[in-house]
Amino acid sequence: MNSSSQAPAKKRKRTSDTGSNPSKRVSLQDKRESGKLKVQYEDADIVCPVIAESAGIALNPKLAFQPYKRERRSRRRGQPAESRGHDLLLQSSQHPRIDYTATADVDDTIGKDLTHYVGVYDSNDNTLKIVPARKLIVRGSLREKPAPAESENADGKSFHKAFELRRELGMEFGTVKTKKHLQAQASNALAQGTVLGGPKAELDRDDPLVKAMLAAMPKTDAAATSRETLQLEIDAAKPRPDANLNAETADMVYTPESVIGQELMSYVTVQPWIEAIEAGNDVQLGSQYVARRLKELVDGGDIKRLKCLRYLLFLVEVYQKIQEKGKRMKRWPKKEDLLSSLSDGSEDLIEKSKRKFSEDRGDVSRWHLDLLITHIAALTLIIDEFDTDTFDIRNDLHLENQDMTQYFREIGCKVKSVPENEYKKWGIKSKADASTHRMARLKLPLEFPKIRAILNNKRR
Repeated sequence: MNSSSQAPAKKRKRTSDTGSNPSKRVSLQDKRESGKLKVQYEDADIVCPVIAESAGIALNPKLAFQPYKRERRSRRRGQPAESRGHDLLLQSSQHPRIDYTATADVDDTIGKDLTHYVGVYDSNDNTLKIVPARKLIVRGSLREKPAPAESENADGKSFHKAFELRRELGMEFGTVKTKKHLQAQASNALAQGTVLGGPKAELDRDDPLVKAMLAAMPKTDAAATSRETLQLEIDAAKPRPDANLNAETADMVYTPESVIGQELMSYVTVQPWIEAIEAGNDVQLGSQYVARRLKELVDGGDIKRLKCLRYLLFLVEVYQKIQEKGKRMKRWPKKEDLLSSLSDGSEDLIEKSKRKFSEDRGDVSRWHLDLLITHIAALTLIIDEFDTDTFDIRNDLHLENQDMTQYFREIGCKVKSVPENEYKKWGIKSKADASTHRMARLKLPLEFPKIRAILNNKRR
């Protein structure tokens, strides 16, 4: 056979290596070719897509979550709080046994700096929206099974039984304090006519056993002392001068006769002071309080207030010379030490004051020492016409500001800071100087420390 007679084989067209696209294209590509793709960024803090991962659990695609948000705020010292976005939480209780919650993974140290985004392409207007997304971890927790309704009947028997079991354990193995508390609960339940552990059940008062227990209980209402009576008894036993509670004015609460006594007033002499001041001579004094007021009282001619000042100086010197005897007891100064400070040398004044402010053998207890200080405080009120600065007398007695304030409150004073318009009256130069001064004023009605404050101090 002659090969030339055969028709030549048709060659297959080689595929183009240029990588050009076919002539026919889909409509989406036509749109991309016709115009540029528009990219938009939307910052959505709350309403945003969520990338959720389930930690080892398979979620139902139809499961719906309820979103919750909480604002994050950062506060710097001296500046108002600033909003730092929101935390997102998803929760679902559609499952009959499991509760699902989706929160951010706070333990993810690597992924905490990553920001997730979701792109949404809109083919109609050829736009691509970039939206921030929240990455949350979905976890499930088994829901607690509700207690059956038949476990607690209308009478509350199961609750009462459990209460009785706990009470028996407490009485058997509890501490002394626990046992007393349980016994007090039982007594209160009997008195109120209820069953212990069952508040809705009424106690059968016709039961002979209940009658016998109620009869054995003390009648607390009849035997209890009223609060007012108890307050009066405590006030009467306190170490302070006798106050006239029926006084109509402040100057009638404490008088020289009630604080010092009519007899002791007759032993106090002020004639040497008057003669020394009128002659222009110096008077040696061991009290800053007395030194600042002596000349003014002598010039005023008020003998009663001057005698109060003289007796106050004597009590201050007694306080300064009291000797230490032990941790809880002190000793009255020797007579020779006090006679040297008294210009008139009155032994009767020393002896009668010793009987008032010490025990029989001259021992000065804490109670007698407080009595001495409260008498000094009352005398300062009389001398300064019931409005005094505690600074001078506090320095004479070497007491702290808080302690001196408490002594003045014990005698019914109201203590507060010195007003600025009275700085000149009391020789105060600045506000810093005023911080060490306190004004004690005696006003009606009198206010003494109450029982509650006393009980609190005992508990401490």
